[in-house]
Amino acid sequence: MNGDCFEVAGRIVTDNLIFPDALKLVNPALVHAMITGAGPLEGVRHVHAWVEYDRPMDWPGGEKHFVRMARDRSNEKDLEAPAAVYRHLARIHMLKQYRPEEARRFILEYHHWGPWELDEEAN
Repeated sequence: MNGDCFEVAGRIVTDNLIFPDALKLVNPALVHAMITGAGPLEGVRHVHAWVEYDRPMDWPGGEKHFVRMARDRSNEKDLEAPAAVYRHLARIHMLKQYRPEEARRFILEYHHWGPWELDEEAN
């Protein structure tokens, strides 16, 4: 599958290292996964990447709670959804998550945006 998901997600996570106040992503992670496609890719297994982070939510009484969110800006999309919903709809078969520092290390080591640890032929 051709697309820009690995670069787009990788840039979001690594940019957050450099500009944390600009992006304001709390506890971000780069996610690489083997998924089963939907829509035009219905039933096709392929690798995909997105970012997950904790979105703070204010509750009555000043309490702060967090909801884990997924952000997918690949291929000119701008999709955000609760991570559990996104993962369910993606029909994940295999998943790897990377902290920003880890992602940066892999990008520099392998000289590409990924995937690094997913076997595209895995069942």
